[in-house]
Amino acid sequence: MLQSAATRMLSATLSDRERAVRQKLKDDFEHYAPRCLRIRTKSGKIVPFTLNKAQLYIHERLQAQLLRSGSVRALILKGRQQGASTYIGGRFFWRTSHNRGVRTFILTHQEDSTAALFEMVSRYHEHCPALVKPSTGAANAKELLFDRLDSGYKVGTAGSKAVGRGNTLQFYDWLDGLPRGTLPEGLRSGSAATAISATWARWPTRRGV
Repeated sequence: MLQSAATRMLSATLSDRERAVRQKLKDDFEHYAPRCLRIRTKSGKIVPFTLNKAQLYIHERLQAQLLRSGSVRALILKGRQQGASTYIGGRFFWRTSHNRGVRTFILTHQEDSTAALFEMVSRYHEHCPALVKPSTGAANAKELLFDRLDSGYKVGTAGSKAVGRGNTLQFYDWLDGLPRGTLPEGLRSGSAATAISATWARWPTRRGV
């Protein structure tokens, strides 16, 4: 894969130790998360993102599937306060900010959920150490574009048949908190088509399903 001029310049200015540190952070999410990502606790404190028991369980199984098949397709029953969305948001940020030409999209069912998720991702970027922090060429209320990587991270809300369409995605997460049958069929099928082409996709499960 060809490197950009900016990437080559950065590599040339790094010491051997810095290059080794950077490579370890790029290769190992368990190592990367507590050193590079910050989350907000219930009390409002900003703390390092150390994976909890449930997040480690998810991580180990997704990594095993990735090594076995080269891609991830996951159904995760979203329990309360397990941190699945925090984990996946962090994992997607890690992959998107370390690779060229990557497009990430997260679909939620409510505007406040969309805003909360994008706030989380923006916090990841804000507190990311300079050694691995991607340059942003543009940002708005729902999208971060990493200009030097030609990569981007976007969130959206269900409510239009066009949402999420027209994109070639590598990472896709669909958070569906709606009761069965309330999401328009056109959007549901559109989301399915999008996820099929993605390298990483999480599908929603609901209580009773």
